[in-house]
Amino acid sequence: MRKLYKFKIKIAASYLLKFLKRDFSYRELSKAFNLSIPIISRYVLGYVLPDLKRAKKILKIGEEKFLRKLIQSKIKFEKDGLLDLSCLLANVQLQKMIAKIAFEKFSEEKIDKILTAEADGIPLAIQIGNEFGVEVWVAKKEKTGSSEDYIEARMASSPELVEYFYLPWFALKKGERVLIVDDFVATGKTIESLIKIVQEARGKVVGIFVLVEKGNILNELKNKFLPFTKTYRILKI
Repeated sequence: MRKLYKFKIKIAASYLLKFLKRDFSYRELSKAFNLSIPIISRYVLGYVLPDLKRAKKILKIGEEKFLRKLIQSKIKFEKDGLLDLSCLLANVQLQKMIAKIAFEKFSEEKIDKILTAEADGIPLAIQIGNEFGVEVWVAKKEKTGSSEDYIEARMASSPELVEYFYLPWFALKKGERVLIVDDFVATGKTIESLIKIVQEARGKVVGIFVLVEKGNILNELKNKFLPFTKTYRILKI
């Protein structure tokens, strides 16, 4: 792992504690992370940073004990089985924290591009792109140029409903390593389309990061398309 990435993971752990300190006392954080109050305080104030091993542990505990509950509290369940993530996507600080978790999970991979689909996954994808310092591309449902300028992926939600995703040809180059990002996966059709776009561009999907997963869709996609690719989701419903 590059030294810069190690440093950013340490920063992420400090950021997480500072983020949680807004809603929890030093005593509560000390108990949750099994660290003394003075040490927690130094990390929160940025006087010192944890070593890499401790930083990873802080991020793991913070995600399991705090972030998942916080994310779930901001999700509204609709009658049609869909989720309303608008409150979550409006919380920029929480998005930044989630992006830091994504960075830690995929920091061992060389990421050249982030790819997402319009529209709700865009804010999170941009935050993750900022963490990795790479371009973020969005597959859209409409073209703005000639047909020769786009990679096209067909998405059939049902026999009656067929949609298409389009990405400019120049967005991905042969051999580039791509992290696919989405906010919510229920059927896997959107991510399947993004996988096909990367494959058509002769790139390589090196990871899939999802905020909320319904069922075991990621495993199904992995078994079907990407047996050796890492997938990760924050919350499963």
